[in-house]
Amino acid sequence: MDKNDFILVAESVTKDFMGLRAIDNLDFAVKRSSIHGLIGPNGAGKTTFFNLVTGLLPVTVGKVYFDSEEVTNLKSHVRAGMGMSRTFQEGGPTRTWLNSHR
Repeated sequence: MDKNDFILVAESVTKDFMGLRAIDNLDFAVKRSSIHGLIGPNGAGKTTFFNLVTGLLPVTVGKVYFDSEEVTNLKSHVRAGMGMSRTFQEGGPTRTWLNSHR
């Protein structure tokens, strides 16, 4: 696989939390100018994967590439400067349209 054809590549990514394997040997690639979705049940590791890719969590094993450059050990703010980041949902029982648009 030529990494230049992809904007994002995860190779054999694994994440362990104190003996619990949350992600096991995941390979994932997103072609340039394409749209992908990541779906799965609660607890499947979707958020963990996004946190690994964006640098919010360290990868236990494996490599992450963004725009053909290895970013596995780069901090999240460095990755954000390269154009890769994530957002967080605001939620809870007091969330209303009005509160969100003040």
